[in-house]
Amino acid sequence: MKYAIVTGASRGLGLEVTKKLIERDYRVITVARNQPNVMTSNDIHISGDLSNLDEVKRILNQIQAELVGKPIEELVVVNNAGTINPIGPVGTLNDDDIIKHMNVNIISLMLIVNTIVKEIKCEQSLFVNITSGAAERSVYGWNTYCTSKAAVNMFTQTAALEAEERKRNELHIAFSPGIMDTDMQGEIRSTNEEDFIEVEKFRKYKEEGQLRSPEEVARILFKLIDDRSKLKNGEVYRVYDLVK
Repeated sequence: MKYAIVTGASRGLGLEVTKKLIERDYRVITVARNQPNVMTSNDIHISGDLSNLDEVKRILNQIQAELVGKPIEELVVVNNAGTINPIGPVGTLNDDDIIKHMNVNIISLMLIVNTIVKEIKCEQSLFVNITSGAAERSVYGWNTYCTSKAAVNMFTQTAALEAEERKRNELHIAFSPGIMDTDMQGEIRSTNEEDFIEVEKFRKYKEEGQLRSPEEVARILFKLIDDRSKLKNGEVYRVYDLVK
């Protein structure tokens, strides 16, 4: 049987990815605060908050309970959950908010991948970690976001290197979806300029219709997933390169 795990699955790109996996006859395990409205009776939802490490451990235990010992032909894991907050320059942020941000964007992702590789037996696996262009440039007010997404890229590349060295049948890629019309973009546009000096540029993206829909981005991602024989282990794939 084919299985998939999607975090941040209740809205935006995560919801569209979940839809496409269900269409392709994967049995999907979703992780989010709220259950996606597209799930079938064969799918499983695990509700939880990835900013809380006790919650992450409970989620991991539930994933293991569902998958350990199952005959898994293929496993696709899409680590999509992410947060942009807190926004603001270093020295203005709340410590707990920084910790929660890192828990969602990188710590929970690493724990999910580590647990699956260690505990779940499958014939082949594909890990897709959602990253951002902010991983590759400094943005005023996004010190937490730039840092966490840069860590996603490096973790992906290192996990791929280790899989190759250990001769494991697993692929690790990062996927940068560009600017999408999501709730996160709404949060960015509502930020004041003192905390995020590029806010007007992001407001113009919306006004000028430059935001891709999550459905369009999911279609681009699945061109990669559906033809994975061409995937390069450890690669960071960017939407802008894929639509040229």
